[in-house]
Amino acid sequence: MKFCKKKYIKKWREDNKDRIIAVTKAYREKNKEIILIKKKEYRQANKEKLSIYNKKYKKENRGYYNAISAKRRAAKLQATPEWCEVEAINRLYMWAKEFSVHVDHIIPLQNNKVCGLHCLKNLQLLMPEDNLIKSNSWSC
Repeated sequence: MKFCKKKYIKKWREDNKDRIIAVTKAYREKNKEIILIKKKEYRQANKEKLSIYNKKYKKENRGYYNAISAKRRAAKLQATPEWCEVEAINRLYMWAKEFSVHVDHIIPLQNNKVCGLHCLKNLQLLMPEDNLIKSNSWSC
C-alpha cells in the first residue's frame, strides 16, 4: 500500500478537529494585537482589490442585503413614536452626511436584550470607525 501524505493529513485533521480549534483559538487570543495590526495593514495595502470584491459580493448576494435593509427599515419605522421630532432627526442626518459622521442609536433598535426608540434623544453623532466598532451593542 502506497503512503499518501494528503490523505493522511486530511484524516488527521478530521480526527483532531477539537484540538485544532483549541490551538487556533489560543493562538488568536495570545496574538490578538498583532493580528489586528496585520489585518489593518492588509486592508490599507489592498483597498482597491477589497472594494471590487465587496461590490461583486454584494451584487451576487443582492437578495440577502435587500432583506437586511428591509428589516432595518421596518425596525426603524416600528421604533418611531408618533410624538417623534421627525424634522429635527432629518436635519441631524443631513448634517451628519455633510460632515462625514455617523448617526448612531445610543440604545440600539435591534438587540437581544434591549430595543430603543428612533427619536432625537436616542441619537448621537459618532466618527465612522467608532460607530462600526460599537455595532448594535449597548452598555448601561
